[in-house]
Amino acid sequence: MGIAVKNYDDTIAFYKSALGLQEAYALKTPDGGPLLTYLQVSRDTFPDPGLTPGKALISRIRDLDGVSIEVMEFGPESMQKKAMDAWRP
Repeated sequence: MGIAVKNYDDTIAFYKSALGLQEAYALKTPDGGPLLTYLQVSRDTFPDPGLTPGKALISRIRDLDGVSIEVMEFGPESMQKKAMDAWRP
């Protein structure tokens, strides 16, 4: 997922502190400014996820700009995973 932000430094600090993400690597523009940064998610990033009615794990936060972010995991019992597995073109 790519996200364009107003303040790169504050946003990176937010994702690292609020979500526990670690910087995997960053690419810079020719003048040394930020181009993109990859943040790595570990399995322990969200210690208190909830369950959706469809039995998917979910965690929600708002970033510094007020953007709502929803991260979901479709485990084997989730309705989403069952629908994906049942798909027949």
